[in-house]
Amino acid sequence: MSALLLVDRCRRTRRELYGLLRGRYRILATDSIFAAFRELRRREFEVIVVRTARRDAFAVALLKWLGIHRCPIPVVVLIGPGSSRDAERARELGASAVLHATARARELPAAVTSAVASNAFRDSKRLHARPVRAWPAAGLN
Repeated sequence: MSALLLVDRCRRTRRELYGLLRGRYRILATDSIFAAFRELRRREFEVIVVRTARRDAFAVALLKWLGIHRCPIPVVVLIGPGSSRDAERARELGASAVLHATARARELPAAVTSAVASNAFRDSKRLHARPVRAWPAAGLN
């Protein structure tokens, strides 16, 4: 079962998203972008789902961090109200999928499955299909 990191500030929405994806993935849910960074240093994830709302820029910060650390982990971004600028930026920074939060029940499971599958295909072309660790394990901070 694939490991999924779920990042969303709102507890209620995080529970809804967890319910939509439960049973398909091993899910670790967090409410903070900084907690997400810590978890990416500690564990391996095959996909990340991040919800951004009211210009909190969670998705943009996460995508930039992954780019800086050269971590090709697919990211599915859910855009809440007031975040259209974040949607544009997420696409520019390489998000696997950008969905509006209102469409999540219909489209989210399929988008996450597609992101995991496309990442596995890319890995198989590199001749080593295994999860990507977001931070070198050599004891670096």
